Amino acid sequence: MEAFKKLMKNRSELLMLAVLVLYITLNVQTPDMLAKLVDNVLGNVVIILAALYLLTNTNPIVGVVALYAAYELIRRSDKSNLSSNFKKFLPTQEKKNGHFSAFNQFPVTLEEQMVKKMAPLVETSGPSNLNYKPNQEEVHNAMNV
Repeated sequence: MEAFKKLMKNRSELLMLAVLVLYITLNVQTPDMLAKLVDNVLGNVVIILAALYLLTNTNPIVGVVALYAAYELIRRSDKSNLSSNFKKFLPTQEKKNGHFSAFNQFPVTLEEQMVKKMAPLVETSGPSNLNYKPNQEEVHNAMNV
């Protein structure tokens, strides 16, 4: 409660808090020029350092909201650049299916022709008078399976 009373006295921090809350709640998309600056390691470090500076040198309420706004800025900047890059360079499923069907078109090989000409290896019809008896040695008291 004491932090809130101090915040009401300092108009510049109150204005900063209002701007940060509006940025967070209105879901403002980051402009492409700013997103390109933020969407790298150096840009992320600068944004985080600025938020930590606000956390240590201003009202705690403004500092916490600034940390969350910094997170949102980094997240929104990353999203705007990646989605456009994915749309530009990744092929659609229809294009991939076209490539796969082109790769799977091949002529009948000599091996396949020879297998079709060969007689079947297993004879399904045989003499019916064959009687087989199992030949089992001593199982040493083992159970039958």
